[in-house]
Amino acid sequence: MKAITITTVLCILSALTFTSCKKKIYGCMDDAATNKSDLATIDDGSCTYPVPEPENVQIEYFSLTFNPGDYLVDYIPTIPFENGDLMILERRIILSPTDDYWISLPYSFDNLTMNFVYVTSYPSISVYCRDSDTNQPFQWTTSTTVEYRLAVIKWDGITPVEEISIEALTE
Repeated sequence: MKAITITTVLCILSALTFTSCKKKIYGCMDDAATNKSDLATIDDGSCTYPVPEPENVQIEYFSLTFNPGDYLVDYIPTIPFENGDLMILERRIILSPTDDYWISLPYSFDNLTMNFVYVTSYPSISVYCRDSDTNQPFQWTTSTTVEYRLAVIKWDGITPVEEISIEALTE
């Protein structure tokens, strides 16, 4: 009987030793996540998931010229747009040959704010400029041509619209 008791005690002690030595490694344990950790023993809620690529994305590039006195310029896009679709308009910024990027509207710099509206009754995009300090129309003093790109994403009516950029769509 003593031999069984010692064996039982040794088994219990070894079981406690092995379970108490198990390291707690926090991380994502979901197989569907992009950052799943094979070493994680405790799910810490840090999982990230791939963003599904939108279907029916169309991108169009165009330029608009603001002449002296202009604050509003219209553009008629060639991409069909329906109520509920997501529209992203970006302006190209070229600071130098190596510093060239796109920024979404609304865009503000110094005292200029540039934004746009889509007019459904006359299917056009109106890009307008305001003085950020006075909130009055920004009057251009010289002819200025600005490059834009427009993305229209057909919305399925169910998926929540997340904040996205055209860069993410074209990568």
